[in-house]
Amino acid sequence: TRPGILLTVGYLCSKMKSPTVTDEKALKKLSQYIRGTIKSGLEFKPRTGTRVHAWIDTSHNVNTDAKCQTGLILTLSGSPSKLIATRRLKQKVVVWSSYECELIGVYDKYPFS
Repeated sequence: TRPGILLTVGYLCSKMKSPTVTDEKALKKLSQYIRGTIKSGLEFKPRTGTRVHAWIDTSHNVNTDAKCQTGLILTLSGSPSKLIATRRLKQKVVVWSSYECELIGVYDKYPFS
């Protein structure tokens, strides 16, 4: 897990269909950063009482095809500095309300796969 590049990677992934010159420059900078920090990483040590916390959120009707967006964050002991994983995806169906969007978001992400 590389939390420091999370936003950049997510943005670049959303531009894969039609990247611009600016996107290509951002990808080159990201590649240089990864090469320079290849030995960096997160180390998790077992401790008593450590719990995994999960947060799921959705955004209704944010895509041009009216599909919702779902995001998931997993942390250790609820601390943002102990980020384990993140995921985001466009939901497969179109729904009529943010309530339905939230229900589908939880269903899509539980269990985390």
